[in-house]
Amino acid sequence: MQSAATNAPPFTGSIEGFAYGALSLQVAAPTPATLRWLGEFLSPSFCTGRRDRYTATVTLREDTAAYDDTLARRPPSGTAELDCFVNDSHLIRLPSWTSASATTVTAFQESWRVLYSLDRQTRAASVLSQPDNPRARTSLMRVVRELAMNHSLRGGGMFLHAAAMALGGRGLLIAGEKGAGKTTLLLHLLRQIDGDYVSNDRVLLAVPDSPIVRGMPTIVTLRPNTLASFPDLASAVRARSYHYRRTLAEAAEHQKPARSWTDGSIGLSPLQLCTILGVALAPECELKAILFPSITPAADTFHLRELAPAEAAARLRRAWLSAGLPKRTSDLFTLPDDPPSPGDAHLEETGRALVERVRAFECQLGARAYAGAALATACRRMLDP
Repeated sequence: MQSAATNAPPFTGSIEGFAYGALSLQVAAPTPATLRWLGEFLSPSFCTGRRDRYTATVTLREDTAAYDDTLARRPPSGTAELDCFVNDSHLIRLPSWTSASATTVTAFQESWRVLYSLDRQTRAASVLSQPDNPRARTSLMRVVRELAMNHSLRGGGMFLHAAAMALGGRGLLIAGEKGAGKTTLLLHLLRQIDGDYVSNDRVLLAVPDSPIVRGMPTIVTLRPNTLASFPDLASAVRARSYHYRRTLAEAAEHQKPARSWTDGSIGLSPLQLCTILGVALAPECELKAILFPSITPAADTFHLRELAPAEAAARLRRAWLSAGLPKRTSDLFTLPDDPPSPGDAHLEETGRALVERVRAFECQLGARAYAGAALATACRRMLDP
């Protein structure tokens, strides 16, 4: 359902339009560099370009006085935790409060030193931070993405915890829970098959006349075991100073590689990963096959088994984004005329309709699954016309 558009308020910084499906957002930031980064991170799943009217606006402000004043005006009592962002396995809840006019809701993420707000009357979302906060860019991206996810879900779509690639517009979905081996399998296939990257961790699924998968950009987390499987990839990341909060041009200006996380993982933007791999990014694809990987140390190489629709539907249920949680959408970044959040019955029906039309396979990954090209060859056959 398309929300009613609103005229965008004036802003003295840089402005760009972002669209995801039926949702169009005017995004404003203090500098062009921030919007260039946001465009690199979200494209091509999000289309960029100025428009005459927008569904809502999102503004990043970096202002110490406004930040301190907003915190000073926080009510001493009456704050309540609000669901602000949906992750794969949990909801991020933050302390929040409502303005005296009851039109604006504000939430505070103390660990990131960021304030989020949404004025439901003017349909204006904002991110408020002190200057030089490295998390400001990530916070802006999360708000844009959350508005798009809520709007898409309430419009009848389904988000899955899954990676996806395409070959000639025909898509392979790699679905599963955290630690199932999705990223490593995706990297192996992209290195072996002349295909396009669609998504690493989240996809929007719609089942109209043809099942369509659209990427929802996320930080690409390369964990130590994945880096160990592809040492040349790890070397290329460090040599290019890639980091998910940098554009390609900004990374080229740095002399030192970005620090890895405490567990040894490295975070990239989707474009940075694809630049290293030499592959293109595609916004969406027509789904032709589904893989449910699992790491199976007892196996030698790999084993594929086609699943009956009932078993495939049960596996797909476990791959729902926020599977096991009582809700799929967050509360803060919901627009006033969005329809209600879909229930489990809708998701079950969508999943059953999908697996009746698309072949699904269990993929057990042994210690030598990525030795040679046999696994990639078998997966490529799934995408043959």
